[in-house]
Amino acid sequence: MSELQSTLTELKNALPKVERLNLGGVGIEIKPFKFVQFAEALEAVSPILTELNIRGIEDASNIVTAICGNARVFVKLATLATGKDEKFLAELEAVDGLKIVRAVVKLNMDFFKEEVPQLLKDLFPSESPEEPTKA
Repeated sequence: MSELQSTLTELKNALPKVERLNLGGVGIEIKPFKFVQFAEALEAVSPILTELNIRGIEDASNIVTAICGNARVFVKLATLATGKDEKFLAELEAVDGLKIVRAVVKLNMDFFKEEVPQLLKDLFPSESPEEPTKA
């Protein structure tokens, strides 16, 4: 890779990720969640995660059941990601709403898969068994 290509790649990675969608004739930018939005998103998806924890994820029907039983989560995620209210979202076609959800997941998945586990490990390191004291 040339030095120019390397520099362009670094710049691309340094810029905030943004997903741009044209929905219902309106241009929408979806950006990764900010701190408070992550808290709200986690709170919103917790019923799905709880249900999957109980039912398990081995059977696809459990996943579908958990998602369908908590469909309002998608509305909450879409409002957080777009800054649009539910009235705006209500006017969108269902497929456009799902495009928003897909973009939200795409933009925030690395945080949940990579950053959160590492942060939790750093905050709560596993304690090694104490060495017995010698008298």
